[in-house]
Amino acid sequence: MDVRCLLELSKGVVMDARGIMGEYEPKIEVHFPPSVLAARGVTVRLECFALGNPVPTITWRKMNGNIPKKARLRKSQAVLEIPDVQLEDAGTYECKAENPRGGTPFKGHLQIYICFLIFDCGVNL
Repeated sequence: MDVRCLLELSKGVVMDARGIMGEYEPKIEVHFPPSVLAARGVTVRLECFALGNPVPTITWRKMNGNIPKKARLRKSQAVLEIPDVQLEDAGTYECKAENPRGGTPFKGHLQIYICFLIFDCGVNL
């Protein structure tokens, strides 16, 4: 549905076709927890979904390091998927939603633990 707003001025009528919502800066609506704990070897999915007008672009970075080369971006870059996580993948990750009206970041820390046979990791041997 296309909604148009009209503004009547003394010198004529001006039409604004941007829609009733107008433009607004992104707001991250769904994100991964501030602290993520994962067992070594599993696949970790970090999610970052945002609303904004125009539609925001999502970017990812790992603080004090690089995003692992094995990582994949899914769903228009809103999901960072890291398969077979290892100790070196631990760290603080940031997603940032940006559009011409501004940007909103979110940071969370990924911790990796190692399972030993004396620790039940939910694996049936």
